[in-house]
Amino acid sequence: MISSSGLTSPTAPPRPPSLRPRHLRLRRRADRLARATGLPQTRIGEIVRGKRAITTDTALRLLKSLGVDDRFWINLQTDDDLEVERDLHGDELAKVTALVAR
Repeated sequence: MISSSGLTSPTAPPRPPSLRPRHLRLRRRADRLARATGLPQTRIGEIVRGKRAITTDTALRLLKSLGVDDRFWINLQTDDDLEVERDLHGDELAKVTALVAR
């Protein structure tokens, strides 16, 4: 779960998984990406390590810097947020009554 500061709680799994260094190899390039985006290197590092969520500001900067659509980054974060919430609250969600057919 993400707090208002954008940091995950100690019990939350690392996120977003697709940004782990083995996938995009950003760890070695965090300083270069930080300079290109104008973001602090600590923010890039925390995102890469799954300790910080991708904000809309970060998504827009990654769009400009990497050429990857801003909605990709937001959707990646949203997908991960939903997965975490399903894992944390699956029992509660199973008790919700459907008012419309799916």
